[in-house]
Amino acid sequence: MENMEMSENWDKGLPSMENVERQMENMEMGERRMSIDWGKGLPPLIAKTIFSKLVISNLPSCRFVCKTWNHLVLHYASSTQLQFLTNAFLLSTSDRMLNYELCNPKMHCINLDNRQSSNDVDFDLEWEFIKSGSLQFYGDWTFMILLAHPCNGLMFISKCSDYTWCQGIFNPMTNEFFQVSEQDTFDDFYHYGFGLSAISKQYKLFRVSEAIPYSERFRLMITFGRDDTHYTMEVLTFGRSGTNHIPIHNQWRHLHNLSCDLIHGVYLNGIIYWLGKEKGKKEKKEYVIYALDVETEQIEMSVILQVQASDGKMHPFNGTIYALFYINWEKDSRTIQVWSMQEKCSWIRQFVIRDISKEWGCLELIKIFEDGEILFLIDSDFFCFYHPLTEKKRIISKNQKKNRFVCQIECLNFGSLPEILEGTSL
Repeated sequence: MENMEMSENWDKGLPSMENVERQMENMEMGERRMSIDWGKGLPPLIAKTIFSKLVISNLPSCRFVCKTWNHLVLHYASSTQLQFLTNAFLLSTSDRMLNYELCNPKMHCINLDNRQSSNDVDFDLEWEFIKSGSLQFYGDWTFMILLAHPCNGLMFISKCSDYTWCQGIFNPMTNEFFQVSEQDTFDDFYHYGFGLSAISKQYKLFRVSEAIPYSERFRLMITFGRDDTHYTMEVLTFGRSGTNHIPIHNQWRHLHNLSCDLIHGVYLNGIIYWLGKEKGKKEKKEYVIYALDVETEQIEMSVILQVQASDGKMHPFNGTIYALFYINWEKDSRTIQVWSMQEKCSWIRQFVIRDISKEWGCLELIKIFEDGEILFLIDSDFFCFYHPLTEKKRIISKNQKKNRFVCQIECLNFGSLPEILEGTSL
């Protein structure tokens, strides 16, 4: 009986199998908590709150605080789940001076949290400049234009000075610029597209130009009264297995002969989309979207848009591609149609901006707010809010003293630019 009582008491003192499993789970969770790298293991809501308080141009400095901060920036700064860059864009500014050496060029990463900020201060965004040091080129070039060719955190841009300009790849997070070409004359005009192959992870730069230089074509028109205009596409492939092992050598490779002029190459998910008109169809004004596969380098017609417009432009925006068409630009009833790509071969007209001022020449999309109001940059000069439903326009900070160029930021890239272009780092 005594042994039985001891046995009963001992049985009662043992935890049940369920309790044992629960205790084991708690121990494992405790061990996991101890080993968590808080730079990678933060809940998305907390990480989003942290990054909403940070200035984009300060992120490279934050990486040097400690290992945790380094992992935090690398892991979350480009996370699409956090939508950290929803309100972000690059802003390039320069003073409008006759002397390029005095134009004070700067580039800034702007994160526009809400419209209240833009209404409370002058919309030259000095409030952001005060909070952080600006991103700025270091070198001899004194005037800069930011082109809308973003790809995986890198930018294809042009830097200008007097009557000479050069093009290259710029990483705003490391302030590195890699020159790929330089032009001394205005005889050749190129339209560029910059993209990344999803398979080989190679960066490629494409350019389209008229096959006959402008001066020669002008001579043919004067002498023979005809204009045999046709176009050509070339490609420059970065990386060790590319066309040129040292990209600075500018080894362009002929790719395609084209029947139409393609402009505004915009990259999205391994494809560069180009806007153009079919040769011989200028009266019909049929705008054509072409899709160029960065990996295969094959180009195909994607869709024809029935738009009666004198000019058109494309921009990356809100995770897709938008096209702006300028209607009746030579008349008083000027309007702009805004189209967006739904799928590769599917575009829809989103809205129409009516009663455009004759003083307006070019509009660029910056942001669409939750209530549908849209922020534009007008003529590289001033900003304007527009609501498609009410058709009301609100001009902010019309400043004639600065040139401004904007570009959307889809992601950030903290890798070394030479290593990225070599293919050793994305």
